[in-house]
Amino acid sequence: MKSRRKNEIMKRLVVEQALKMEEMAAMFGVSVETIRRDVADMERQGLVEKVYGGIRLRQDTGRSRSTLDSWGERMSRCHEEKARIAARALELVEDDSVIALDIGTTVYELSRLLGVKRGLTIITNSLPIAADLARTTGHKVLCIGGQVTTNETVTGGGYARRFLEDLAAVDLFLMGADGVSLRQGVTEYSEGIVDVKRQLAGLARRCVLLCDHSKFGVEAPFKSCPLERVDTLITDGAAPAKVLDGLRRRGMELLQTE
Repeated sequence: MKSRRKNEIMKRLVVEQALKMEEMAAMFGVSVETIRRDVADMERQGLVEKVYGGIRLRQDTGRSRSTLDSWGERMSRCHEEKARIAARALELVEDDSVIALDIGTTVYELSRLLGVKRGLTIITNSLPIAADLARTTGHKVLCIGGQVTTNETVTGGGYARRFLEDLAAVDLFLMGADGVSLRQGVTEYSEGIVDVKRQLAGLARRCVLLCDHSKFGVEAPFKSCPLERVDTLITDGAAPAKVLDGLRRRGMELLQTE
């Protein structure tokens, strides 16, 4: 029960940003003292920080000002939709599994929730995600080696490909996208990340695409993953019905947030 409460608190926080102690107690029908104990555990794990009368998600401190400005701008776009998508994706992550995390803001929102899971092995080429998870969780974190891009702080290139050649399989690949269309599939603006994404999609037993409505119909220059390789799409309620119907016809499972 305690684990379920923490899971639900994290899901609510990523959408609402802050919660009051009394509000959480009423939500679960427990005492404020019980919630305070839960919060103390979550604070020790580095998942949350206390504010007057309640808690909020911990604030990031490990990025330069220019990176924070750019990242903050991207995070603010469709933030509520991304947060709800991330919370829905958390339900697909099983304890003691091997998962791969793509780069991008929606997947980053998901990574902030993974402290409530147990015994994960997490593979990623996102340096911010790897650093945050290593600092704030007890999960085993494997950061894919390779050349670091200047604009995304992610790794790619030949060393990254060779790193992935040693992996047999992953249970779940949670991926983002710069664009999704029925004609071109999943596409990216950065050529440097395409190879890593393709390899992870090939290794995964299940590929889950996290994509808010603003990405549909966008055709970025570089193809990263055919639609047939995506098992499940998680998106928001504003996603275009015509595109979703086309994806269903191709056998993709669709999960929409409210």
